[in-house]
Amino acid sequence: SVLSMDIPIREPRPMFRVVNEVPAVSKALLFDYSKCGETVKSLVEVWDLGFLGAVEGDCDTYRAILIDVGTTTIHYAIVDEKGNTLWEDRKLNPQLVYGADVVTRISKALEDRDAYRNLVEILRKEVVELVDSTPCIAMGLAAGNSVMTSFLLGLPLETLAQKPFQPHVKALGVIHSRRCRPILVLPPIAGFVGGDALADIAFAEYLSAPTPYLLLDIGTNTEIVLVKNRNPLEIYVASTPAGPAFEVHVSSGKPMAFGGATCIRIRGVLDDGTPVFDYSGSGLTGSALVSLVAELVRHGFVDPSGRFVKGYIRVGDVKCFRIGLDAEGREVVFSQLDMREVQKAIAAIRAGWRTVLAESGVGVDDLATVIVSGAFGTGLDIDDAMYVGILPRVDRDRVVLAGNTVIAGLKTLALDRNHAERVLREVSRARYIELASNPRFSRLWIESLYLRPVDR
Repeated sequence: SVLSMDIPIREPRPMFRVVNEVPAVSKALLFDYSKCGETVKSLVEVWDLGFLGAVEGDCDTYRAILIDVGTTTIHYAIVDEKGNTLWEDRKLNPQLVYGADVVTRISKALEDRDAYRNLVEILRKEVVELVDSTPCIAMGLAAGNSVMTSFLLGLPLETLAQKPFQPHVKALGVIHSRRCRPILVLPPIAGFVGGDALADIAFAEYLSAPTPYLLLDIGTNTEIVLVKNRNPLEIYVASTPAGPAFEVHVSSGKPMAFGGATCIRIRGVLDDGTPVFDYSGSGLTGSALVSLVAELVRHGFVDPSGRFVKGYIRVGDVKCFRIGLDAEGREVVFSQLDMREVQKAIAAIRAGWRTVLAESGVGVDDLATVIVSGAFGTGLDIDDAMYVGILPRVDRDRVVLAGNTVIAGLKTLALDRNHAERVLREVSRARYIELASNPRFSRLWIESLYLRPVDR
């Protein structure tokens, strides 16, 4: 299923160029050509960086594979040189066996060197197989948060685990597939704000989104981008640890890509006072959790503090709402413990964007556009999101549910080199707001645990 906005490229000018004649000796040959095998017939030049890889065979047109390396899922798309999107899909990140969030994975990697090596190996293997499994791929372009980028490139993690919480390097990275195809990895911006946020900005800037705009790329690690002005870009960026509640880390959680429900409504109440829900799907996606919480609070089943007050059942000693049955006949439930996880995720996002707005001097009423990114946004009910405070209360026509803007942004970068050069140059000057040590964020996080709309 296509989960990203398919942006037409105005005048395709890819950042890669395939050269059919292999030079015998070249200072610009930046990889070990001898390991590429006898099938190699052409070299791949990327920007003015030199020959970064090779491609075998004779192709009428060459392709790029765009890879969004998320904490929970890896989303990828294949595009040709003319800007056509040929394929798009997602799969689970194999690192999930080491924990649902980046903090857990960093901790395990730092405690156990073998765990670190395996985390690097299984992620890189997944990405390399994506690049090698399709013919005529000239290059891969990948982006992820700072932790995923560090794992993919095999970089040290220590600097991300201690103050001032910065990535080891902030530069373009390159790895190679087994078939010598180059995979360019976008650099982190700062802190936990990675190359995925850079791709988000590339998306919004390619479409000239009205400023000031707020972009929220909601996931386990939620990126917050505020572009206050343009020419030159005045950018504020931050990252807030929403945690995995919106993706898989609740009793019946299900990622969007795997058939979960996207919206839930209460359609009645039984004689015993328990609510009846409109529900179909294989579990609860992040957007379904937002609508579910909004409905429960609206109808008084949950108070604004998040406490279950009526209509619940008990499973053991835990309060639960029975939502329905999934496609396999299993019961879908939402527990008081799930509620607390969702509350913390809502509070992190809400306090995050409120802090960024305050630090930039931009008020909610000043926002021309609010862009909601990620698979989370494709099924989100805007009114529900404003009701629980994930989104600022602006006119609905200012809110854009944009799907996966990382993939869309990667497409603009891969196929419009002038745009790529400008975005990389401008983003390098972005102002990073460290939320973990920000007293305003700490105060707003506690305040944001209370479930109510944010005043303008």
